[in-house]
Amino acid sequence: MRDKAKEDLMFRERLLGYIAQVVEECMPEEPLLDEDNNDSCLFQASTHPDDPNFDHLMHQNLSSIVRYRQMHSRKHMPTRFKYRSKKCRSRFPHAIVSETSFNEDTGVILVKRDHHWVNNCHKWISQMTRANHDIQFLFTNNHALAALCDEIHH
Repeated sequence: MRDKAKEDLMFRERLLGYIAQVVEECMPEEPLLDEDNNDSCLFQASTHPDDPNFDHLMHQNLSSIVRYRQMHSRKHMPTRFKYRSKKCRSRFPHAIVSETSFNEDTGVILVKRDHHWVNNCHKWISQMTRANHDIQFLFTNNHALAALCDEIHH
């Protein structure tokens, strides 16, 4: 996939567009109404898609869900470190990335990120679970095996 993205610009653009639709590493915009933005929506039933205010309510819910459930803690617990390292095993805080892009030299895809501490997430999974989750792309066998081994060992 990396080689194809390097060689085929149309494939690369489609791939980057797909990734930008699936993975969010940005804070949602502020809610549209002047209502209190708190964690109360986390404990309510999901908004019905036929609700005339669905888009607004989804946006408002997503704003709360990301702020209250998708933020990596700045107070690291001992489990956040591996092999006596002083660095967070999830590599937080993350660097800010202005746009989703493909680095032709390394073949690495950088996903747009506007906040150092927000976890990777997906807006629809966030809406359904109202819980922390981590969406990652596993482009290589090594990446997939490393993620699997990391989960098994903690």
